[in-house]
Amino acid sequence: MTLWTTIRDRITPTRVARGGLLSTTIETAQKSGFFTWFAFVRTTDHAASGLGGTITFRPSGPKFHDLVEMQWTLDPALRISAMELVLSRAFIDDAREGIYARDISKSFLRAATPDADRTALGELANEFEFAHSHPVIMAASQERPQLPAQPSPGFEVFLGSREHFEQSLTTCTLVLEQTGEGVDRRLRISVAAH
Repeated sequence: MTLWTTIRDRITPTRVARGGLLSTTIETAQKSGFFTWFAFVRTTDHAASGLGGTITFRPSGPKFHDLVEMQWTLDPALRISAMELVLSRAFIDDAREGIYARDISKSFLRAATPDADRTALGELANEFEFAHSHPVIMAASQERPQLPAQPSPGFEVFLGSREHFEQSLTTCTLVLEQTGEGVDRRLRISVAAH
């Protein structure tokens, strides 16, 4: 570790949170299970050390490449200060493929969120994963969690019956919102450090 790296890490505006991909380096995030499992590849890079910027990724496989986009906003130290996952509404609503939209959404929420806030978002992640009629593969020791009687406001946005949901947590803010019109309708899930 050089003196410059030590100074840079101390003056970065992003508060480093334990766990989750927020506040990690690009290299660390790209080695995460979430990043490698969904086989993301970099599609655009508008970031420079000392300035920050954005990097955009899409799944490498052709089946989901045009349906999913992830963007990282970087602080001047090139640590992730915000993460955004954008999904095609048609992908989410598809009777056969929608299960994959749910999988990447709950995985994104769990991977991006720092430990301090993961429990608060656990119910929403569970709704993404379990609130549907599709079969779910679970470990033998895993029990299906108790879900709310009515969909939470955040899950209503995921389902398309609400336009916007925002929740401020200890270390970050979660936003789910509908964007676009018609065939360009999309769901944006954003997690940003305070």
